[in-house]
Amino acid sequence: MAEPSAKTGYTVLAGAVVTIVYSIITAATGFVPDPELVGASVVLATALIGLLVPAKSGKYVNLGVIDGEDPDDALTGETADDPEPEEVADPEDPSFVEVTH
Repeated sequence: MAEPSAKTGYTVLAGAVVTIVYSIITAATGFVPDPELVGASVVLATALIGLLVPAKSGKYVNLGVIDGEDPDDALTGETADDPEPEEVADPEDPSFVEVTH
């Protein structure tokens, strides 16, 4: 299983911190905020982290074009390292080994 990115961790942490802050405020002052206010604050905190913290990995990261590559390849996921059709292994070839899990 892949571990979550730091950005995912920060958004979860932001939600937890906002909830804990409201708990501390309630304990210290006796003020009990509306649940809608707490929920909206958690959503805003996680949205801000999601917008402000850059992603370092994931499906839509690094869509930029690398020197010498076709810009359309960045959108289709094809790279210069993809084998050409004639380079693909032939199952009829005696040296072909099929790997199954």
